[in-house]
Amino acid sequence: MLTTKPDLDLLGRRFRRVIGIDEALLAQVPEERPRYTRLGVIVCCTATISALSTSVITTRLPFGGLTWLVTVLVMVVWGGFILTIDSWLIASMHGALKAKARQFLPRLLVAALLGFVIAEPLVLSVFQAEIDQRVAEDREHELAAFVSRWRTCNPPDDEAAVPADCADHRLNLADSPGTVRAQLADLGRKRDTQSAELGRDMGTWEQLDTVAKAECAGVAGPGTTGVPGEGPECTRDRQMADQYRRDTRLEQRRADVAALDTRLTDLRNQLTTAEAGYGRQVTSAIERKVADWRASHGGIGVLERIDALARISAGNVAVTVAQWVFRLLLVLIDCLPVLTKWVSGATAYDRMVRRQIDSRVRRHEDRVRHDELVDAAVRGARTAELTREPRARLAEEAEENRRAELDRERRREAEIDRLTELYRESPG
Repeated sequence: MLTTKPDLDLLGRRFRRVIGIDEALLAQVPEERPRYTRLGVIVCCTATISALSTSVITTRLPFGGLTWLVTVLVMVVWGGFILTIDSWLIASMHGALKAKARQFLPRLLVAALLGFVIAEPLVLSVFQAEIDQRVAEDREHELAAFVSRWRTCNPPDDEAAVPADCADHRLNLADSPGTVRAQLADLGRKRDTQSAELGRDMGTWEQLDTVAKAECAGVAGPGTTGVPGEGPECTRDRQMADQYRRDTRLEQRRADVAALDTRLTDLRNQLTTAEAGYGRQVTSAIERKVADWRASHGGIGVLERIDALARISAGNVAVTVAQWVFRLLLVLIDCLPVLTKWVSGATAYDRMVRRQIDSRVRRHEDRVRHDELVDAAVRGARTAELTREPRARLAEEAEENRRAELDRERRREAEIDRLTELYRESPG
């Protein structure tokens, strides 16, 4: 019966794949596998710690029933982001034969900054109990000052003096004694004015009415004829009195003054009630302010926690040392992949990677040069092919010209010989 041997290095290959290890190349130096497996484990642990640090923040955010779903999603995204960055930091250093500071310091700086970002939520989580206690104490002091300010600016007796800077802390109570007093004063002034005007007009009417009655009764005196009976003067004086009464609306104005008296009586009763219950109204209004303040200060935010931790540290050296030791430890953990690679120096795998890279670069350069030579040869052949026929035509034309010239030269020499013979044969 055949059995399949389990692949014990499967997990190791997955960790090494995270940091970009070439397994085919590493197989030539198997002694390096534990080193790079552990380096991959360090990178994965750093990403896991960063994912856990985000949960400290997201679980406190107001997502309602979706808090855990959002927390898991943020943990996966942030952890994957940190894993990608750390993986790049390590993979980008494979093949480095010299631990040059200019190569490692930028990567170490990035790792340190990420470490501080990752460390802060975990520091807040470790000191959560002390932070919550300090925030509760600070809120109690703030609430006490808040209540004291409102009470100072709104004394139970609204006639008491208040500070000049209380404009923003005055309660606007509809039934406050001050409001009722102002209404009562305004209404009293209005009633006094109307009553005075009514008394003046009533006096004028009474004089007119007295003169009319005296005229009709025949009473002798200023403004009367002393003749009794319903004569013209009696009728005229009575009409004048009645017309003045109608023009000045004496009956309606007396009713208006009486209504004002009734309203003044009601306001005086209302003032008595308001003065008796104003203290309770102020207390209730301040209690509503306190309820609103508590509602607006429900959960403890991240910034509030950071500020509370700073205040705790400012007054306690032990807390300051403890939080910075823990914070720097977390930063160091995030820097471990880069530091480990830097401290380890060049490994056999790095030298093989460098040789392989250099070899591939050389092969690429040779291939490029070969391609350039081939291209040059092809272009030369094409140029020769293109110029062959024109040169052949030029050669043929040159040959024809040469033959024509030789033929002309022979004909010229023959003509010269013929002329020479003719000259010899001619008589002296």
